[in-house]
Amino acid sequence: MGAAFCVNNEPHLSAQANLSLWPSSTRSELVAIFMALLTAPMNAIINIYTDSQNAICMINNHHNKSGRKLLKQTNSLLILLKINILLQEKKMELILEKVKGHSGDAMNEMADELTKSTGNSNHYFNNRFNYSNRTVRFFPIFK
Repeated sequence: MGAAFCVNNEPHLSAQANLSLWPSSTRSELVAIFMALLTAPMNAIINIYTDSQNAICMINNHHNKSGRKLLKQTNSLLILLKINILLQEKKMELILEKVKGHSGDAMNEMADELTKSTGNSNHYFNNRFNYSNRTVRFFPIFK
């Protein structure tokens, strides 16, 4: 399973990667959002259009959950933490908007095609935790 994003502002930009370690459609969308945020400038207002209502809800509700409820989201917790840290450190405002999937939206269709093409790629998104700041000092990894 893969993740991809494309930017319709100048300069045009796109990227894609395969997912390992429990891939799912929601995690693919979350990884695509994270990769897009990595390319965004600091202090920016970022509009991201996605066909995943679940990804939108997870990001928007991430701040309102207690530590115990967050730990129940073990499959997506790490990527949600990375998104949150990135938003804080780059001082970005994120606006997520839902678009209907497979409805002819040109940018959504382009992202879907990029995602499909990741099957032939050997580029994998590394979702390991190799970062520490004052917000998150450690993250347990079980083997």
